[in-house]
Amino acid sequence: MFSTWADATKLAAKLVLPGPAVSRSRARSTVNLIAAAQEPAYQLAANLTGLPAPILQDVKVTSVDRPGWIKALGETLETFVAATNAAQSESDASALGSPLRVLAVSATMNALATRLYGHYDPISRQIFAVAPNIYAAERASRLDSIDFRCWVVLRSALYALQFEAAPWLVDYLQDQIDAVLQGARAHSLADLSLPGLLQALRNVDLAPEDAPQAPPVPPSTLGRVRGPRGYTLTLPETAEGEVAANGPSPVAPGAVEKPGKPAVAEADPGEALAKLARLAGLMDAYQRVALEDIQPLHLPSIAQIRIHTALAPSPTALLIRTWGRALGLAPVRFNAAQARRFLRYIKQQGGKGLLNLIFVSPENLPTSAELADPNLWISRVQGRI
Repeated sequence: MFSTWADATKLAAKLVLPGPAVSRSRARSTVNLIAAAQEPAYQLAANLTGLPAPILQDVKVTSVDRPGWIKALGETLETFVAATNAAQSESDASALGSPLRVLAVSATMNALATRLYGHYDPISRQIFAVAPNIYAAERASRLDSIDFRCWVVLRSALYALQFEAAPWLVDYLQDQIDAVLQGARAHSLADLSLPGLLQALRNVDLAPEDAPQAPPVPPSTLGRVRGPRGYTLTLPETAEGEVAANGPSPVAPGAVEKPGKPAVAEADPGEALAKLARLAGLMDAYQRVALEDIQPLHLPSIAQIRIHTALAPSPTALLIRTWGRALGLAPVRFNAAQARRFLRYIKQQGGKGLLNLIFVSPENLPTSAELADPNLWISRVQGRI
């Protein structure tokens, strides 16, 4: 009987639509062009950010089909969850509890696999490019294949640069995931809310009219029943009225002490989810602001690509929204436009060097007040240099 995370991943990989039918030679050509985009995309990412290209030398670009992407995603999520549940037996940590819950997880992963072009995986340190989705977008919108594949790799390379230049990001993600799962008392995957999973599935944005960059999706009930797009952050306030965005959370009674790390409070999983959303939103805004500097000299068809990808979602943001609902938590929203304005101002005032200070440490992440008034952040960070 299906009951584990591995079962959900295998089922999703079996059920996912394969994408457009292509000849073997066309498929090989798609993969070859994605591989050829690695070197120019990496160099362009370094030029756009001011970060050194050599830090990407161990990051590999891997072309996958939709089942392959699901497998990669499943392994990454299982790694994060297994770390949280390290004190439990392997069977308890990986159990999903019921075939219906497994089916809901599989359907959610299936939906995401038809939605995204690729992502950077900080665990395996690979960029996964979903070849069928890339090819489908090129064919549907008549995009230049060389330029668009370079753009796909470039976008993920910008995330890779951030993670490779700031190794603390992976531990920070793990800490917040620990806090969310423990605070929500999701001690195994069987604790996922089945109604929440079904709600997450209904709210996965699959409609082409909502996101013109997405490959066409066959009409379905789930495709027609959609929730709000985007995400806008609302963080809990402290007694003094300051948003509790950064810095250590207070240790609540019953907090779990992790070896070598501070205790993780169980009291407020919503705050940890908000921190995840803030980080995901800032990283997404960072790469979008960086991409604004691309000129036709870099990618001749960039104007057409920008039109096509104007609403391209952040893979991390989609996952945060989806699994937050699966845990039965209130939606966490982030003001992406404000974040982009903040980053543009920082870049204008101090260039790429000042901009990159944001990701030097968790303490440098801006608070809500600083996002609204970038000069507050500049004064605080420069005062610590």
